[in-house]
Amino acid sequence: MVGGRSSVVLLAVILLTTSCAGPIPGDHGAAPPSSATTERPTLVLRHSDGGGFQAGIWGTLGVVDGCVVILHDGGSVSVPVFPDGVTRWVGDEIDMDGERLVLGEPVTLGGSSSDTLAGVAGVAGVTFPVGCRADEYWIVTP
Repeated sequence: MVGGRSSVVLLAVILLTTSCAGPIPGDHGAAPPSSATTERPTLVLRHSDGGGFQAGIWGTLGVVDGCVVILHDGGSVSVPVFPDGVTRWVGDEIDMDGERLVLGEPVTLGGSSSDTLAGVAGVAGVTFPVGCRADEYWIVTP
């Protein structure tokens, strides 16, 4: 990604697909989606210890290669890495600690960026599905 865009790599890919992530921690008994329904994009989750970062990213929440992403003006894409335990699908929306995020809508998220998977894994302890790769990753703070 472009150096000046590191904080714009907000929510590039909200990787929350039940096929990749399995049951979502903190789902509190919500029924899994029916196999007859359309498969949801993958939402990437990370272990959350309650800490956070102060930077922000914005763009449009979208889907690329089956993964939730943040689409930026100029064509760049960021994969958002959401905190587990507080992030889940509710119908066609993503609920992150009570905040509703809708695909196709503008989004602004707090957090911090990383240009590498190693940087994300070191901070967030995430295993990425193969299809959810990007030039930049955004570690989301609720």
